[in-house]
Amino acid sequence: MTEVETMLSVSEARDLDLYTKEVRAVTDNELVPLSSEKEANTLAEWLARAATARKALDKSRKDATKPLRDQVKDVDGLYNPMIEVLKGFDSKGKRVLLAWRHVENARIERERRESEERAIEAAIREGEALRKAQESEGGEKKKAQAEADVAARDQMIETITAPTKQTRGVRTDTGTTSVKERWIFEVVNEELVPRQFLCVDRKAIRAAVAAGMRKISGVSIELEESLAVRTG
Repeated sequence: MTEVETMLSVSEARDLDLYTKEVRAVTDNELVPLSSEKEANTLAEWLARAATARKALDKSRKDATKPLRDQVKDVDGLYNPMIEVLKGFDSKGKRVLLAWRHVENARIERERRESEERAIEAAIREGEALRKAQESEGGEKKKAQAEADVAARDQMIETITAPTKQTRGVRTDTGTTSVKERWIFEVVNEELVPRQFLCVDRKAIRAAVAAGMRKISGVSIELEESLAVRTG
């Protein structure tokens, strides 16, 4: 006897044993193409017995697991309220943190552009100063060279101190909060969407066929038979 079987009551274990024997008695029959009405009637009887056993097994299973499901429901009632509070805090906290990152990224980008503009201005000043140094002599040449050196230093400072992008994660003593990026989309005009991205509305087709429509371009509509087994 398995550990699961020991959890069943005596009556439940007895019923399970009977169902097991019935299932084997039905399913051990070999399913082969039929050759007579008698064989068809016999198979119909097996199907009815199988449906009866399946219904009884399902009811027994639900009866046996009801105490466990009730216990799970009670335990969930203790834990879920706190979990929901934490989910709400997590959602709001992430929105606040992402909003701050957007503002910070905008500031960094603005300061980066300003630093880049200053570096370009310094490069222009350096070029003009070097040209002036080449065209001058004596004190004027030294002055122009000094101006070129200052401009070159300014370029280097702007390059070194230019703001960089934020890191993708924040590490704390408790854990790490990291940013994930993914492209999202929204359909704004369905008529312009290429056909390769469109899908067939199978639910609408099913409803149309059920209502009597028998011809739909690109759709094969056929009559299919199935068997329904009733017990009792």
